[in-house]
Amino acid sequence: GWDGGGYRHAMPVAAEPGADVVFAVQAKCPAGIEDRELLVERLAEAAAADPSRRVVVKVRARAGEAQTHAETFDLGDLVGALGERAPANLVVADGPMDAALAGAGALVTVSSTAALEALARGLPVLLLDDWGVSDRMINTVFTGSGLFGSTSELVEGRFRRPRITWLADNYFHGAAADDWMPRLDALADLRDAGGLRKPVRRHGRAGGALRRAWERKLQLGDHDRSLTGSAAYALGVPARGLVRGVRRLRRRLEAPVATTA
Repeated sequence: GWDGGGYRHAMPVAAEPGADVVFAVQAKCPAGIEDRELLVERLAEAAAADPSRRVVVKVRARAGEAQTHAETFDLGDLVGALGERAPANLVVADGPMDAALAGAGALVTVSSTAALEALARGLPVLLLDDWGVSDRMINTVFTGSGLFGSTSELVEGRFRRPRITWLADNYFHGAAADDWMPRLDALADLRDAGGLRKPVRRHGRAGGALRRAWERKLQLGDHDRSLTGSAAYALGVPARGLVRGVRRLRRRLEAPVATTA
């Protein structure tokens, strides 16, 4: 269960002395080159304002790794472009977010889900709202959290604790409300006693090894290079088309005929 803290009224707080301030990078928030350059400048100012701690720009992937969303203007590259203007304690890091948060005193982002990980750890968070709160910024879910603030507050080292009402509405519950394991155990006991209805399948799953090869080929695609997978796919595609055609025809034939009064 979650045992972090929340407040009735949002209030600025400082990060633990000497601990990292981690910035969680996003590909599209903000998206434009000028906005991203401004963001990097503000991160550099935050690092310069407190040389006792690192400001860690936590990038989404190592150089060359595939990403779900292409990052047109890589924040790590923009930090590198600062050259000698970059404070020594402004660093770029990759790797798991969990590892970055292990040494963090606060997390900063626009709308990364890393904010949820930080809150679950009890860390203060700052959600930058210089670019507004909108669907485009993917941050409307945090409305009412009390976590929003500007890049000026980033530089000043002013972070936020969440409002307890927002935490409760978004499933941050304490250990006392962590009842999913007893409920799961109760359902397992009910199943073993025959008290649960068996799921009704719309269509059968007959086919044995050939069916399993078909399902594997569908899931793995070109990564499945087995002969059985290729054979199942060659047979299965036209067979699936035939079965679907028969079902459509059956539905048409079984549909009630409209009558006129």
